[in-house]
Amino acid sequence: MALRLTEEQALEAVTACMDKALEDPTGVFSAPFAHLRKAKGKLLRAKLGIRAALGEDGCVPDALPPRLAAIELLHLATLIHDDLLDGAETRRGIASLPAAFDGKTAVLAGDFLLTRCFSLCLPAGEGLPADAGACLSFLSAAMARLCRGEMLQQRNRYNYDLTLRAYLRIIAGKTGALFALAALTGAYTAGRGPDIQRQAAGFGGRMGMLFQMRDDHIDLYRAPAAGKDTGADLQNGVVTLPVILAFAAEPRLLEAARRGQTEEVLARVRRQVPVNNPVVCRYRRRAEESLSRLQGLPGCGGLKELLGFADPARFR
Repeated sequence: MALRLTEEQALEAVTACMDKALEDPTGVFSAPFAHLRKAKGKLLRAKLGIRAALGEDGCVPDALPPRLAAIELLHLATLIHDDLLDGAETRRGIASLPAAFDGKTAVLAGDFLLTRCFSLCLPAGEGLPADAGACLSFLSAAMARLCRGEMLQQRNRYNYDLTLRAYLRIIAGKTGALFALAALTGAYTAGRGPDIQRQAAGFGGRMGMLFQMRDDHIDLYRAPAAGKDTGADLQNGVVTLPVILAFAAEPRLLEAARRGQTEEVLARVRRQVPVNNPVVCRYRRRAEESLSRLQGLPGCGGLKELLGFADPARFR
């Protein structure tokens, strides 16, 4: 008989799975992995998956934590990749992995983390869960979406003509895909029907996009809570939502950006673009509409709490 875990037990199990995955008995990756363990993330994706899976008993299947740990490790691998591309010095309040070691070490550590993701979804030994193949398929599809989103962002660095539509497509991949994956994995592992799985994934994706908009504002306003290099997006050629809206409202800023007057542009964007701008409000409304379709789930209240955390209006 499968075990059932409370929300707290499930989150502890996710952390334990991640810690075990970051162990390397050969010692080759011991130093970089020890560095990664110094700064824990918020485990938002794991919490999302757990709450999408909560049953009437307030518990989730014990098969869920390893799958959510795989998603968190995939997220961690993408952060290493981002820091390498951006030349970021800090991440989550400590030195980034490329800064603490070197670029090659960071790439190889990130690649090794990906192998751990697959291992968590397909545990060794007899009695492989019948639904493990489906979860691996979900993971693979999300990785493809994520890579496309990151590639689109890379191709559009210093493209100051980036459209809102293109920006939304980028963040739907680079951020929304993993949130959608977490919610889908939770709903699927809990045995929800296809319609609920689809609605959960839709909610997760919209929550993820809202969270990315929040992150864009954190970077823009240099909020200390960011725990990483801030004010660097535009300097690295990454055009985000506040900048797109500012360029549309004041075209002369576009020319200033092309001339390399980054600090002047940032100062104007900070004064001009409110956190509760029309795009944020639109995606907040869409996420809330998605959540309303999940009202029958026992974890709906917890999902609403997570959506509130992802809201850009609460970042300060």
